[in-house]
Amino acid sequence: MGAYIYFAVGRPNTGYDKIKIYRSEDGNTFTLHDTIDYQKWYYDETGSSSYYYKYSFYNSTTTEETDTYNFGYGIENKIASVEQVATLLNVSKQELLNKFPDTPERILQYEDYVENVTKRKFRETKIVEEYCTPVYRYDWDGWVVSVKYFPVKEWNKIEVWNGNEWRDILVDYPEESRKGYWWSQKEKGLIFLYSFFSPFFISPPSKDAVRVSYTTQEYIPHDIQRAVILLTAISLLENEESVVMLPSGESQRVDFNQKIQLWKEEVNQILKRYVSPYIIDGWR
Repeated sequence: MGAYIYFAVGRPNTGYDKIKIYRSEDGNTFTLHDTIDYQKWYYDETGSSSYYYKYSFYNSTTTEETDTYNFGYGIENKIASVEQVATLLNVSKQELLNKFPDTPERILQYEDYVENVTKRKFRETKIVEEYCTPVYRYDWDGWVVSVKYFPVKEWNKIEVWNGNEWRDILVDYPEESRKGYWWSQKEKGLIFLYSFFSPFFISPPSKDAVRVSYTTQEYIPHDIQRAVILLTAISLLENEESVVMLPSGESQRVDFNQKIQLWKEEVNQILKRYVSPYIIDGWR
């Protein structure tokens, strides 16, 4: 748990030596959460992406405070961390954030990117009303429903259409059992409905006759984490103002073209492993 925000708006002048951080649960009512010395970023140890943030600049001598600036949601990184990117670039977390305070936002951008490219959810995510088409399996006389993202942490709703209304199996038949009405394989995102559920479907079952709401299980393979770290580092090194801070405290511009190319090739190889899963007629 924890969230970053960075201050895109600069302070009016150096007299404003403090920053006041305001936090809200609903985006309407904000309360003062913290007051810090001026810097370009802030890490809220008790925060998360569900909180809203605003900030203002404060002059501790004159007690003057600027209007508040809206930041929006806190940035919560779940696949990779600022520390991991800093380690790869051989700099401290403080040095990295001082130069690139938007690093957490860049990480979040590439977390979204790898999920979009691979069409998978590595972070815990709530999926609402995903429409599925049941497939009949003659070998065991039942229906199979496959959801898009897996592994699944929890089924929230499994609704079937009977031609007039949606019926939630979890309400009508809450007990999951191979000897009962239904069972599932969460690790594969599969739901099995025995044939006597056919009255629930239009006969024959129509396309999208089942809709499922579920929560995916967080599953972050090491190589996917590596891809996010590399993508973030590449975006930083390709920045025209990029300077590598050496551990000694000296700074110099270094030609990273060859390293960047090698990293790009590594990322491509990683993502290829996760693209185009074999899914045939709803059965994996």
